[in-house]
Amino acid sequence: MVDGPGCFVEEMTTTADADPLLTLPPAGLLDYLWQTKYAPEIAATVSLERQRRDESMVDGVTFSVGPDELRPMTTRDLGILDGFENPFVCPGPLPDHKDCAFFVWQLHAKNDGTNSLRNRWRKGRVQGRIAALRDVAPLVAEIEEYCDRIFFDMFTDDTAEKKSSDKAPPRGPNVHFIASLLTTVATEFGAIDPLSGKLLADIPIPRLLQYTKAIKRQQDGGKDDFSLIDSAKSRCLEEVNQIVAARSGRPSSLVSGP
Repeated sequence: MVDGPGCFVEEMTTTADADPLLTLPPAGLLDYLWQTKYAPEIAATVSLERQRRDESMVDGVTFSVGPDELRPMTTRDLGILDGFENPFVCPGPLPDHKDCAFFVWQLHAKNDGTNSLRNRWRKGRVQGRIAALRDVAPLVAEIEEYCDRIFFDMFTDDTAEKKSSDKAPPRGPNVHFIASLLTTVATEFGAIDPLSGKLLADIPIPRLLQYTKAIKRQQDGGKDDFSLIDSAKSRCLEEVNQIVAARSGRPSSLVSGP
């Protein structure tokens, strides 16, 4: 007997070469899809979340974008990028060479923020190399992956949906997001990051997002968030019903929620 996702199917009525999607009864199909598709998906997502969140709590981390190393974006960076209407964080046309060059240099690990001769020389080399690219699309894709890392904790939809090719390139939140994020964290911690001693505006956005989630969890009484599992259960159930409906050629609701 199958109690729902998470329980193994004890008896399989299919032969070695049969397709379980065509032969299993609804309850068995629900368990099969959960074990082979949705449970591994959750495990991969949790592992990725842990990796991304670990990165945000370590000072000095950089991310490779082409041949350059970028530091994590701060809310101060976001305000500058938004002020110049950079399309990686603002609605607008697809990024071009100049947009990429501005973004990369703003976040470049070797940009010390000064107007020194050495820093201007570094800037000229980085921007000149990007301007000489014949095709900027690969660099755009890498910058979008970087943005995905930075704003990882803001996305609640599935990775596949975020990366869907029929959608416009992902855009980070604009400057209006800064006030809410900083206010939430500063209300609890003050203006200084308790981990690094820096101003909140100068620490990685992923760290601020983690602080925000921790504050919300504390306000909710420390309850665990099961939205990821609940969403997977709903999608698994929906897929089962679609498969059963396709078999019979009519709408089906033979399987109820776990």
